[in-house]
Amino acid sequence: MHLKKWWKDQEERSGKKITLKKLAEKFGVKDGSIVRRWMLDAHHKDFNFPEPDNILNIQEATLGTVTARDWYTWLEETKTVSGAEEFHNAKS
Repeated sequence: MHLKKWWKDQEERSGKKITLKKLAEKFGVKDGSIVRRWMLDAHHKDFNFPEPDNILNIQEATLGTVTARDWYTWLEETKTVSGAEEFHNAKS
């Protein structure tokens, strides 16, 4: 599961909005904008792939729901606009 889906599932489950700042704190990074950039499609000019230690922090914080494999799948499947559309449509 990708981080964005996990985030939305957590909001739905808790019934509360979870801010990017709270996610950043949970994952041990200084700013919510970093987390936002991780959740963009790979073709987006502002996309940023997390460092390996951040991937491990996220995996731990999400109790293994978001794994390294999910990040690499996201990277491969969303690096073009058409690929991202297909990927998102298949997940819906």
